[in-house]
Amino acid sequence: MLSKELQELEVNGIITRLPLATKPITVSYELSEYGKTLVPVIHIMGAWGRNHRKKIIGSLKVN
Repeated sequence: MLSKELQELEVNGIITRLPLATKPITVSYELSEYGKTLVPVIHIMGAWGRNHRKKIIGSLKVN
């Protein structure tokens, strides 16, 4: 599932795949320049999560 998501992000230009010269071959990923345009959105979503954490966690409790 993760590899499928990574492939889709790469196809859409959000991330860049970087094969490393190791044995066995490993791969690193980083945000592309285009993907970096999402950073402000990610920060806003993180702030929203922090501001609503109590409500979110409270709704997960089983009675």
